[in-house]
Amino acid sequence: MDEAFTTAARTGDVAALWRLPAEDLSGDEGAALLRAALLAGDGATAEALVELGADPSRPWADGTDALTWAADRGDCEMFRSLLTPASEPGWERRVLPVARRWFTVDVETELRRRLGDDGTATAERSDVLDEYGEATSVRVRVTTADGRGAEACTGHRGIVTFLERLLGVPVPFDELVDRALFHARPGSSDWYESTATLSARHDHQTLRRLAALAEDPSVDRRRLAADTLRMLSLEIYPEDGWPHAEEARELARRRCRAERDPLALGSLVAAFAEFSDGAEANTEILRHADHPDPGVRCHVAASVTLRNEPRPHVRRAVTALADDPDGDVRRAALVTIVRGDLDDPRLLDVLAAHLDDPYLHAAYEAVQGLALHRDARCREALDRIRNDPETTDHMREMLWYASERLDERDG
Repeated sequence: MDEAFTTAARTGDVAALWRLPAEDLSGDEGAALLRAALLAGDGATAEALVELGADPSRPWADGTDALTWAADRGDCEMFRSLLTPASEPGWERRVLPVARRWFTVDVETELRRRLGDDGTATAERSDVLDEYGEATSVRVRVTTADGRGAEACTGHRGIVTFLERLLGVPVPFDELVDRALFHARPGSSDWYESTATLSARHDHQTLRRLAALAEDPSVDRRRLAADTLRMLSLEIYPEDGWPHAEEARELARRRCRAERDPLALGSLVAAFAEFSDGAEANTEILRHADHPDPGVRCHVAASVTLRNEPRPHVRRAVTALADDPDGDVRRAALVTIVRGDLDDPRLLDVLAAHLDDPYLHAAYEAVQGLALHRDARCREALDRIRNDPETTDHMREMLWYASERLDERDG
């Protein structure tokens, strides 16, 4: 293979890799490029190569493969980005024990052993962030005095839980809780995969276990229960006729009134809103509108609804949240206004008042809402945000559609 393509894989030149024929990528050459990208630490390029046809289950020259390598590394986000239906059958059972063997070792200690450390190596730790800036695991790198290095992340439990769910392997409730709490980092891959597995169980016994966990003296255990309940609420639809929906709703309501930890409370507010039927839940949700923690207020702003809500005090509360000191709270409140009934011109005026919001994402939501109603007041802000260097490609795409709506009005 042309060395230029190997260099492109190492340096993240995805545009150059697009010129490769799919038949080249599906064989040994594609596997070699995938190896080059992964060893360079470039997960985005590796993901692009898989999308272009590289097979992550195809063995490298040394006998390993991308999926096994990523599982051993413990980076759950990278591991999941490599998955493709084209992988050879049975790869899951081959990879599972590779990640599971890290359960019995400390990551730093194992890396030192692999390097043959004589006690002089240094270790560094850093967070592994997802596309939203949330920490999914911790990267541990050990470097010897002569410059040799090895690194791994702490997401092996998340990888194992994900693979077991894929394979349909039953895992006891307490085992999943222990995995999530091993590092006790909400939002981490270990935490997320345990909540995903538990929330997929719609049986009454699991709900009862969650109820007990939600009242545990340990704040970490209550947070885990709240996050699982929130995820469960997103999977249950009224038309499904889930027989335990009312019990789950009352559990969320009861814990919303009792919980004092902001992280757990925010998830419980969101879960209660999902389990509830529209405007009837607003009174309960707005109990927390003045909570001192902005994360809780953000959940309140996102959970309250203006659809079929005639009561003026609810609209006043959402308008007040749109003026919150925290940018994310303002953004959530503006989204709620946009999703509500905008026949009231006063709500359109609220959006217009935030076209110059100092928080870019809040101003973006205001533009979107006004454009939806072909309100020309957003034209100048739309152009400004579209040209802002902090605006994402997705936001620019949506602003293009917003511009189209305004052009229809002008036409």
